[in-house]
This record gives sequence, C-alpha cells and structure tokens, in this order.
Amino acid sequence: MLADVGDITLATGGLFGAADVVAESFSEACKSRHCEADIWHVVPERDDQDYTRKARQHADRTFQVVPYGRTVFSGDSMEERESIVARVFEIAVLIEGEADLSHECVEFLWNDHLVIPIKSTGGAAGGSFGIPHKIFEVPAGVAELDWNVLKDDNANAEDVATAVVKIIQSLQETLHLENNEPVGAVPRLRSRSIRQRISKARLQSMNTVIIQEDNSPTDF
Repeated sequence: MLADVGDITLATGGLFGAADVVAESFSEACKSRHCEADIWHVVPERDDQDYTRKARQHADRTFQVVPYGRTVFSGDSMEERESIVARVFEIAVLIEGEADLSHECVEFLWNDHLVIPIKSTGGAAGGSFGIPHKIFEVPAGVAELDWNVLKDDNANAEDVATAVVKIIQSLQETLHLENNEPVGAVPRLRSRSIRQRISKARLQSMNTVIIQEDNSPTDF
C-alpha cells in the first residue's frame, strides 16, 4: 500500500514490532517494483537499560545499525532520542505500544505536534498506559470518516492503511497552509539546534514517523 503512494519516506524508531514489520514490508515492496525504498531509523547511541528483546542492541548497551534502510544515531538514551524525535517530526503514527510510549506521545503533544493512533491495534494506541486523551481527538483538516477507521475493529489492513495515508496527506496540507508554504514543500524543522545535530542525515525531508514498542506481529 505505502509503496503505491510514490515519493514517500518512512521513518521508525528502529525497534522490533509493528513499525519494523511495516518498514521492512515497504522495503520489499519497493524492491519488487525496482525502486529504492527511502527508509530511516532513528535510534539512540546507547541506553543503560537492556533493550535486546525490543531492539538490535549490543552487549555494551550501544545500538546496532538496522540491516535495511539508513540508521541515524541521535541521543544518549532512549528517552533523549524520544525527545529529539518529538521535536523534529510533526506527525507520528502510533501502532499498539506499551507504557514506554506514554512519554513519547506526551513529548509530541508538548511540542504541539500530532499523533495518529491506530486505536484498533490496542495497547497504548488503544488508550492504555495513561496515553493522553487528546491524541484521539480528530485533528483540524482531517475527515472524521477517515479518522473513525482507525478505531474500527472490523476494518481490514488495507482500509486502515488507506485511511492513514489520507490522514497524513490532509495533515500535511494543513501544516503547509498554517506555515504559508505551498503544498509539497519540504517541512521546516522548528528547532535550529536539533536541525544542526542531524542535518547530515537529511531528516529535514520528512515530517512523519512510526512509533511503537510492542513485539506483536501486525499485518498493517
């Protein structure tokens, strides 16, 4: 589905689970179409906690390069990486997730950025673990019909993917209008220091990231 959109860049937090499945499926789909998949993984340099069950982490607690796409190391802990991501990206797609994601969602809201929760996947995206209720409100510029698909337990993976793409496109159009930019323009990062920190990775060309921390498989 995503490979059919064209001119799309996908970013993840580099963790196992739903986002990893979506990104790798996107990579394989692009290969079958003989085009390059533009995928980025934003991970911290290290974290003192053991994340080996959730991410590709060395024994010394540093993180590995994800075997597909391009990996950007940003931050000296998972929490610091979450804060950086929430400041850089304007839109996040939340799939499933555990209690750890509450901090990242709060960071997005604190920066006046948007979270798209796939509520039907449950977990944090379904409203558990103290996730702020604000993320479930229909954002300005988004069709309520598309937003409601995200919480429909009977919606299939293709319906959800289609709704997510429409929602992201609507949000991007709204963001460009608010910033007095032409639709299709490259979004500007709002933090100069963060922009300088990761400018070599060219993340300025993106404004949407997939966040989740659940190891359950998904078809989306």
